[in-house]
Amino acid sequence: MAEQVRFGWDERTEAYRRRLERQGITRGMWEQGADLRAARGHKPAPLLTPGKQKALDRVIGKNGLSTDINKDFRALQRGFRWPKWIPKDNPETGPTTIDVAVALAQLPDPSKWQSVDFVPRPDGRYWTMTVVPKGNAYPIVIDIPGGGGPNTGAKQVLEIVTNIGKKPSKKRTAADEVFLEVMGSA
Repeated sequence: MAEQVRFGWDERTEAYRRRLERQGITRGMWEQGADLRAARGHKPAPLLTPGKQKALDRVIGKNGLSTDINKDFRALQRGFRWPKWIPKDNPETGPTTIDVAVALAQLPDPSKWQSVDFVPRPDGRYWTMTVVPKGNAYPIVIDIPGGGGPNTGAKQVLEIVTNIGKKPSKKRTAADEVFLEVMGSA
């Protein structure tokens, strides 16, 4: 992912620089392209409702393990609309779990992505996924279920992101071959 660089700290007014500094934005952060929306008084809307965010954080293990994981999964499913770009079933990883779908649903359609970056963490902890949208937009950072091994949320996300835009294969299964051979239309 390309690092965004911003110039012109010295050209800003003294009052503006002080306002940014009061909000915790230093010259170095400015030059590295820090998100200034909150410092300018335009805090972005949360991606998830507070209840769903807490449930997702518990499911992915960000805020410790949940005492009642089924309750958290039900909270995630309540009122959730599955985005079209997230497959419900993946041939390599099986069905997409609700925690993965809710995490990915925070992102815009992949046709609007410029790049994607993952930060893996050890021991099954949550991963961080950063999507840089096309155009002059701030990156979107989400947490996804971690692990990276077989049947984990991170593996599902990696498969989904890898296969975005690819057509599902139309390979014939063994059952299809037998059916066509019996029917004589192979």
